[in-house]
Amino acid sequence: MQPLEFSVSVAVAGIKSIDSTLCGSVSCTVNAFSVIGLLLVSFLWILLILSRQGVLNRLERKIEIEKATRCDVSVPGLDLSQHQVSMVIYVRRYWHTVISTIDSMPMEGQPPLEVILVTDNDKRRPYKELHARLNARQRSGIPITLATAGLSWHSSQKCHAQLCGVAQTSAQSKYILFMDEDAVLTRSTIPALVHSLATNPDTFAATGLGFDYPVPGTPLWSYLLLAYRTINMTAFITERPNFAWGGCLMMRREDFFVNKYAICDAIRDGAFAIDMTISHICKRVGQTISAPVAAMYSAPLRPLRFGSYLRFVRSQLFVLGTRSQASFDRLQNLLISILIQLMPIVFSLPIWCLFIESPYIWARMLLGFDGCFVSRLFVLILAAACALTLIIEARIVRVYHKLATALYGRGTLEPLHVNPILFTLGMGLHLLLVPLVSIHLLITNRIIVGGVMYQRAGGRIIGVHRPEVDPITRKTVNWRTRAWGTSLAAAIARDHRFGLLHAPTLV
Repeated sequence: MQPLEFSVSVAVAGIKSIDSTLCGSVSCTVNAFSVIGLLLVSFLWILLILSRQGVLNRLERKIEIEKATRCDVSVPGLDLSQHQVSMVIYVRRYWHTVISTIDSMPMEGQPPLEVILVTDNDKRRPYKELHARLNARQRSGIPITLATAGLSWHSSQKCHAQLCGVAQTSAQSKYILFMDEDAVLTRSTIPALVHSLATNPDTFAATGLGFDYPVPGTPLWSYLLLAYRTINMTAFITERPNFAWGGCLMMRREDFFVNKYAICDAIRDGAFAIDMTISHICKRVGQTISAPVAAMYSAPLRPLRFGSYLRFVRSQLFVLGTRSQASFDRLQNLLISILIQLMPIVFSLPIWCLFIESPYIWARMLLGFDGCFVSRLFVLILAAACALTLIIEARIVRVYHKLATALYGRGTLEPLHVNPILFTLGMGLHLLLVPLVSIHLLITNRIIVGGVMYQRAGGRIIGVHRPEVDPITRKTVNWRTRAWGTSLAAAIARDHRFGLLHAPTLV
């Protein structure tokens, strides 16, 4: 028997087996429901297209701005020399990236700048490496402070370190820029953020936006991260988004030292991420977040393993379920948390059911088992939806390439290369894994980040557990914790200059 004949016979036998299991054959009624479901999914895709169009328009505007500011970063009507900026970076792993960022910082046309690097303690490698390299090199024009935060048992380690960094800033600074240790600065980033805060009194925070693009050799798991980034960008389609991005977030220094809107209380009261905390404060008091187009930047996708991708998605979904204010209504907290966890499940499961069913319907038609008009309509709509998806993805990739070229220049740009098979697999696997991760977080309400376990309840961090490691096997043998109130009191005593109005109570 020829291989083709054997494959056809196996397919026929499989279809007959499925038909017998389904009590005969798949009727047109079942296919009609499939068509209705596919039309609904296509409608959701159209809504997504419209939202992504806003993203693409912003990206194209960014291209023109980058071309105009490549040689001139001055802002008309704004004297940048009067607006000193303190950059606070929490360094946990990528100390070498921080050094490269400082070395490559553009100084011409920028406001006065100081850099505060914060590590957990002076015993670990990041502090030692930074201390040695900062002493060995001369960086004229950029004052650099290396500080230690100590361990936090009342909020996330990153939030605790960022507040400690704020306490180390110079009194001459007007603005504080929180940057991720692996984030990238362009010539227009800082001036755009300063201009946004200086000219808009109702703006509480200004945020940049980073997005990644694939280069040759990008592995599959990095494409899963790209799928998350692409979908997440729809939240920043306007210059007044509802959310901030903590990787590049600028605020007024004075707001911390007067505890405006109880910002210090909110961050210390079980906060997991400062960007989500700021977003909730702005929504509560009616302030706005600015996302200037010129503060966007791009960077090549880092090679990731599956474990790294999974940890990243878990942390992002964990952040979405956090609330920083204990005064929120408990029922509202519960409903919001459930909706946040269930939305990706509701939206992705119908898509997967349709795509699992579609090969079966295709095979029945090709082998002559089903000539129903509804089945043919299903196949046509499915093919049109797939073609539309490919067109959208091709346009996004084209705009990404133009933007990356504008940011880095043709001479230094790593070539953008999108593997269509990996991109499709990455998007599909991401849509499949997000509901599973959401369900797991909904059940456990805990996450491990940087070796530290955080326990969540009522939208707040209520427990911080650190591992006790066996010195011989290097395996975790136990988890230790400390009293939440004791840790908070120690943090208040250390950062007394913030003028904290009251010590939050654990409910």
